[in-house]
Amino acid sequence: MDHKVILDTNIFHNTRTDTSGIQVLLRLVKSGILKLVIPEVVAREYLTKRVEESEVSKKNTLSALRKLKNSKVYGSEYSLAGLESSISSAIKKIEPDFYGWASQEGIETYKINNSSIEEIFDDYFLGEGAFKKPKSRDDFPDAVIFDCIKKVSLESIVTVITKDQHLIECCNSLDSVRTYSSLDSLFEEQDIKKAIIDLDSLDGRINGILKTLGSSSVSVLVEDFIRDFKKEEYLEKQFYYDSIRLPTDLDVCFSDLRNDSVQAVFSGEPDLYSLFVSKAKYLGENKFSLSINMECLFELHIFCSPETYEKLAYPYRKELFCDEELIAGEEHIYGKLKGYLESNIVIDGIDLNINPQALEVHLGYLGQDRCMLEPEIENATIDIIDL
Repeated sequence: MDHKVILDTNIFHNTRTDTSGIQVLLRLVKSGILKLVIPEVVAREYLTKRVEESEVSKKNTLSALRKLKNSKVYGSEYSLAGLESSISSAIKKIEPDFYGWASQEGIETYKINNSSIEEIFDDYFLGEGAFKKPKSRDDFPDAVIFDCIKKVSLESIVTVITKDQHLIECCNSLDSVRTYSSLDSLFEEQDIKKAIIDLDSLDGRINGILKTLGSSSVSVLVEDFIRDFKKEEYLEKQFYYDSIRLPTDLDVCFSDLRNDSVQAVFSGEPDLYSLFVSKAKYLGENKFSLSINMECLFELHIFCSPETYEKLAYPYRKELFCDEELIAGEEHIYGKLKGYLESNIVIDGIDLNINPQALEVHLGYLGQDRCMLEPEIENATIDIIDL
């Protein structure tokens, strides 16, 4: 039987198409070990968000350029209209480029029109399946995704990657369906982990580089690079619900909130000396990644109804403060919680023929002009520790 992986919206928003997790997954897809299925509703929600974010960035960029032009800093030889047209054209290409990428990588898009509309509406009126209660219109996207999972599982072994606790419960009722909360969790599953090792073993050079990247001496070099060159990049990050892993009972309470209703920022400067580097992976095309873990203190901000706040367990209501004044009918809950920052550093440009000693020398120059390697921080998420 085929083994198909289905990504939920909350996972795809965070992993996107170019991150290390997706690259490892695509290696498994290209090798025939897995097949990737993206429900059309997930693709459309992802694309809508990307377009909206890009439009906001365009607006902010043009506004800043107009200020520069008005203050005579921005030269008259530049055409704002031309820049706006160029950015708008790029935004219009987001959707066709995505579907072109999916087709090229052999990814199946499960069309919405394949859904069983009658079954979905039966669940809608009864409050069953993916619907948390009768006539819950907000749950329609999840219902379409769950319908996709049910259909695909009739002919294939299915792994669903999702953070949605209710969808996990729905999937657990199906035969031949298993769930994980992240792609990394899937990659640690015994059969998949062995498949990745076997793929790496096909080329001894890859194993040699992975061994070097996993050494303690390289860990020290990478930790020094992050402290010296990436500290500000981390401090400037703001996290939203799709990149925050909350304790299960908190996650259940806030599962119906919008993405921007749950936010987190660093509380003070993170302890960069708590950095831990691990899990070297080969992504293909001379790219490798390393996992980064760092203990931090976060300010958590949640905007929700008074009823949602009252559902919180007493230890959380004791730990989290609540503004008395309502903001657009919502209460502002906030507080400081401990957690872990998890991210990947992707290193591009490693020559597969390089010897270990030479690789260590290059890694010693990470972030400097003379370095031939291009490291980037990606896919940052935070894992809030339970009280």
